[in-house]
Amino acid sequence: NNIVISLLNLGRYEKAVKLQTKCRMTIKEVLGEKHPLYLSNLNYTGVSLFKLGRYQEALDYHYKCISHAKNILG
Repeated sequence: NNIVISLLNLGRYEKAVKLQTKCRMTIKEVLGEKHPLYLSNLNYTGVSLFKLGRYQEALDYHYKCISHAKNILG
């Protein structure tokens, strides 16, 4: 997650999205979709996609994050 934040700060959004995808798959497999890191990953992926101008995809990730958070937190 820290590397992703650094990539975002450097403006390397494509690389951030690729790394986020790899991380998300690992987090999902090892920790599950209810883990806070999974939610954080969804959020940061949305931010990266937004910065790339991929607004609909970004919005989809943010909605996924909200949906998962509601299911977890109630």
